[in-house]
Amino acid sequence: MTLLRSNHLCAVLLIVLTAAAVAPGDARCADLEGERAPVVSELVIDIAPGRGDAARWKSIAATIIRLSEGAPFSEARLQESIASLKASMLFEEIDVPDPDATPEGLAVRF
Repeated sequence: MTLLRSNHLCAVLLIVLTAAAVAPGDARCADLEGERAPVVSELVIDIAPGRGDAARWKSIAATIIRLSEGAPFSEARLQESIASLKASMLFEEIDVPDPDATPEGLAVRF
């Protein structure tokens, strides 16, 4: 394994361990100004065509993203996810449009 690849794997592992240290039901995602936060109804990860094994890249991104379907939406967690994806230096481009409101909650696309 090359040194550069090893460093990337270490960075991803560190990010994953950091994300796991914060429980999904913690106070940061429970309430928004006294109101119940909307739920993440759908989490979609798009990988650009021609970038290798898309399923593998989706899996890697999913371990870095700090939002999950069925959990309360948190703007802070969304921003942390974007920052972590950028810090991993594994992805060439990261585009996250505003979440779409659905009857079930918010659809978030990476």
